[in-house]
Amino acid sequence: MKKPMNNINRFFIKALAVSAASFVVTAPTWAQLNVRFEAETHRGLMQIYANNTALLTGCGFGFIGNQDPKVDNTTNITTCNSNNGGVMRPFNGAQSPYLPHQLFFMVDASDPTKINFGGEYGPSPFYFASLSMPMDARRDMFKYFRSSGKPLRSYDSIGTQPNDDSYNVPLGPIYLASNGYGQQWGEIISDDYTIRITLTGTTKPGGQPLYFVNHPSTRNVEYSFNSVPVGEKVNVSGYIQVFKTDPSILPSKIFETEASPYHQIGRLEGDGWSVNVTDTPGFFMNYGPYTTAIEAGNRTATFRLQLDNVSADNNAILAIDVFDATAGVVLATRQITRREFTTPFTYQDFSLAFVSAANHQLEFRTKWLGSSYMKQDKVIVR
Repeated sequence: MKKPMNNINRFFIKALAVSAASFVVTAPTWAQLNVRFEAETHRGLMQIYANNTALLTGCGFGFIGNQDPKVDNTTNITTCNSNNGGVMRPFNGAQSPYLPHQLFFMVDASDPTKINFGGEYGPSPFYFASLSMPMDARRDMFKYFRSSGKPLRSYDSIGTQPNDDSYNVPLGPIYLASNGYGQQWGEIISDDYTIRITLTGTTKPGGQPLYFVNHPSTRNVEYSFNSVPVGEKVNVSGYIQVFKTDPSILPSKIFETEASPYHQIGRLEGDGWSVNVTDTPGFFMNYGPYTTAIEAGNRTATFRLQLDNVSADNNAILAIDVFDATAGVVLATRQITRREFTTPFTYQDFSLAFVSAANHQLEFRTKWLGSSYMKQDKVIVR
């Protein structure tokens, strides 16, 4: 039976104070969340809720290992199915091979978005080709990953780089990206939520490499212990923290205005589309593109614009908006006055925050109100 958060064992074994490495990590400063953890001593962290949204799937976070590094089947030893009194045993219920272990969790006293963990395995009575601590996250949510020493990548890109690996299981191919040793933390990132695992200590000789796995049923991040020789005993400690995803780190979708077919007024000019005082005010110099590629959630559309004269008066020159063509509603809008531009003939960014619905056709529209030359380069959506 799963134990709720308030029943999490608060005891940390003394051996966890022994650490082969200590890391100092500056946590992101963006918005915190209402986070709830479901964990069970010796078994694992089964679920994380962020604003009542479940983030994990499968086995959640715990130990898993095997005697064949390319076999993902019921003979894998795991903490997933039961705590087994502190002994990892195979998925299929067999009694052997097995590995004694301990696994503890404690919600941080000063930050409820953070849960500390400490674990130990061994002495091992068997040789294991691999052992790791994976966190299985929802495949339908988590699309990107990064670590302290490696930049953002998409899970769909795993298998395209030289250090990537893959193997097949009955469910389909499994793709692995190795971010290597010395990674203080690893993050899995959705459009709305980010989960970071930070390793604060390990007694594993040589340290623990970090992997990200694109599995047919999950996407995960895991610190590996590599192989486990007979008699080995290792301690590990760290913490797991949930953040609101910083939209600035996500890939942008860029809509070049000069490439758009949707204009009521104006003309192609170099790297953009321009209007001047000979055009008719009150029309859209750019609208469309009726894209359905913007995923659901909180988004920002940034319009890159310039004027010729930024000081003559402070009249409204243009209005920008985000229009949901599927629902027939304006999601965000603002007027921009002349003196909001700081330098003539220099591109400047103006942004609108909006909430997108899945699979809706969206327009990013610029209406010219008159009185000035104006040029638009592009719209960038994050």
